[in-house]
Amino acid sequence: MALRKIVEWRRGIPGSTLAGFPGLPAVIRSPATKLRSVIPGFALAVGLAALVVAVWAFVLAALNRDPGRPVLVAFGVVEVLLVAQLVIGVVQLIEGGRPGNIATYLAYLIGALVIIPVGALWALAERSRSSTVILGIAGIAIAVMVLRLHEIWGGASV
Repeated sequence: MALRKIVEWRRGIPGSTLAGFPGLPAVIRSPATKLRSVIPGFALAVGLAALVVAVWAFVLAALNRDPGRPVLVAFGVVEVLLVAQLVIGVVQLIEGGRPGNIATYLAYLIGALVIIPVGALWALAERSRSSTVILGIAGIAIAVMVLRLHEIWGGASV
C-alpha cells in the first residue's frame, strides 16, 4: 500500500521519477522510453560497499581473526542498501520500466537479499577463519549480482 502511494505521488512530478527523494539523482525520461538502468550511481555505491566490506573480511581472515561485530554491522549496512535497491527496482517495474528478462531480474534482485543473511548466520554459528572467508565471498557475490542487475536491466537476458 505504501509503495503504491509513493508511485502515485511521484507520478505527479512532471518528467521525474526520483525527484521526490532527496539525495538520489533524478532520472529524467519521457513516458515512451524505457529506463536504461537501475540508477547507475546507486548500483555503483552498493557494489563498492560490498567489495570494501568483502576486502575487510578477507583481511580479517588473513590475520586469522573471527568475524566480529563491526564487520557484521558493515554487512548489515550493505543489506540495507540491497533492500533500498529492491524497493527502487520494484518501483521502476511498477512505473513501466522493463528489464531484458523480468524473471531473471527478479531472481537476482531477491536472491541478492538472501546471500548476506546466510553468510552472517554461518559466521555467527561457526566463528572461525573459514566463516570470515565466507563473508568475504558473500561480499564479492553481492557486487557481481549488482553488476548483473545493471546488465539485465539494460537488455541482457542470460
